[in-house]
Amino acid sequence: MQWGSTNIGTHLHLWPSNGTPAQIFIIQPDGTIKSSLSDLVITASGGIEGKSKLTMEENVNGKNQKWIIEKNMIKLKDYKLCFDSP
Repeated sequence: MQWGSTNIGTHLHLWPSNGTPAQIFIIQPDGTIKSSLSDLVITASGGIEGKSKLTMEENVNGKNQKWIIEKNMIKLKDYKLCFDSP
């Protein structure tokens, strides 16, 4: 999460591993991935098309918030999209 922010809409980005809580996420039984800092979940924002941004949002049980781990990839459960580092 961007500098450990717990604000709705915070963008996720890559950062060197430093062991802080901002880098700890918990996979929930409902398929959401929650931040260890808040109840916000990783959300594919701006639609479910390629190049969507990952942001932290309130859990509204959206399909753009349900993830699975498959073949070592984190993917949206109902779509052919996965985490990617451009």
